[in-house]
Amino acid sequence: MSEGDDVYSRFAENLARTERMSRSALNAYRSALLRRIVSFAHTSSPFYRDRLAPLFRKGDTPDLQRWREVPILRRTDIERDIDRINPAALPPDIGEVTIRRSSGTTGEGGMTFRICAPVRIADACMMQRLYRWWGYDDAAPMASIRH
Repeated sequence: MSEGDDVYSRFAENLARTERMSRSALNAYRSALLRRIVSFAHTSSPFYRDRLAPLFRKGDTPDLQRWREVPILRRTDIERDIDRINPAALPPDIGEVTIRRSSGTTGEGGMTFRICAPVRIADACMMQRLYRWWGYDDAAPMASIRH
């Protein structure tokens, strides 16, 4: 089993474990993950250092109770500030980063973005979960509309 297969298996197992958690346990689990990613974004991205400032008024630990004070990210923010949004350095455990482009189905044209190994694994695991929930045969072909 490759390292990628091991990460995939652990992620899929975690999805299976967390999908049946009580509301309070799931909220605590989600909050811990959110604190990690918000802290990373705040320290690693000039854009998010500014954008997430309301969460860090009391120090280095994000106060998620202030989440409603964080402005909503808009398409214009991404178009204008993508260089400030993308972190200067990435942790080595995220694996290879690749470039993707959205289809532009909004009529405003596609957007280019970066995607890392954990996101690709999360996408694959969520598809596996969909197959498991609905009893689909994951060895059968699946049609997908793509540009």
